[in-house]
Amino acid sequence: DSFTCTLLTSKVRCWGFNARTQLGTLNLDDAGTAQVPKLKPAIHIGTGFEHACAIISDKSLMCWGRNDTDQVGVHNDTQSNPIQKPDISDVEQVALGFAHSCARLTDKTVRCWGDNSHGQLGDGTATSRAQSGAVVLDDVVDLAAGLHQTCAVRGDGTVSCWGLNDIGQLGDGTKTNRPIPTKVQGITEAARVAIGGTEKDGTVTHSCAVLRSGKVVCWGSNASGELGNGTVGAPELAPQPVLDVDDAVDVAVGKNTSCVSRKGGVTCWGMGEKGQLGNGGSASSSTPVASLLKCP
Repeated sequence: DSFTCTLLTSKVRCWGFNARTQLGTLNLDDAGTAQVPKLKPAIHIGTGFEHACAIISDKSLMCWGRNDTDQVGVHNDTQSNPIQKPDISDVEQVALGFAHSCARLTDKTVRCWGDNSHGQLGDGTATSRAQSGAVVLDDVVDLAAGLHQTCAVRGDGTVSCWGLNDIGQLGDGTKTNRPIPTKVQGITEAARVAIGGTEKDGTVTHSCAVLRSGKVVCWGSNASGELGNGTVGAPELAPQPVLDVDDAVDVAVGKNTSCVSRKGGVTCWGMGEKGQLGNGGSASSSTPVASLLKCP
């Protein structure tokens, strides 16, 4: 939360809030950014609430930052410099939540570690740990971690989620927490999945999936119209179709806001009071609106 990292030609630079050394160093340059030191050449970067992980060139993983629930994967309260996670390799994708971490491997399995108080590690327990453990799921092609939950797209187009479900953010039609992967209702052709929400109590968490057809569905919190179905108010316990989007390529969600990249540009919906929708205004919208960003 309140920090950003970017990958630049195998090097990672981070900026923003640094109380937990989530920037990977205590030394900032004049621009307030920091090149993460002691980090091997990276090919992908992921950030959580106050920790970060990078996939390095040999497909192993290095992590740093806040570590009070072992989300970095070692037993230090804070890990100021990147440390290689010794029990994981062949990493294709990393997804970080509030206080847990997950990685998708080349064999399409998933391993998670860190906080497990809501079952977000997907191993059927509520035991937190630094050691990575296998999620009871295979054939995973995309992965997302949120506040206290995790979701995965499988090769057959279904989506499974696990962890906290107090407002239906797992999309299975209930408000029951799930310590093992549980299928999201009605999705059979998903391509990508994303989870948003940053509040510690999880009350603004929602999720969205891009379907192979280019359509988008969302579920969970809808306090600001972030589900994009033209309504505002009560959360939805199962996926709802987003209006007027049928050519989405990818999706990103934040606190009360959702955006998709599509042919020609970016479209967003939900909270807009701080310009989150990118359309030049500050009004919220429960239906998709075009941002000012144009794409080839």
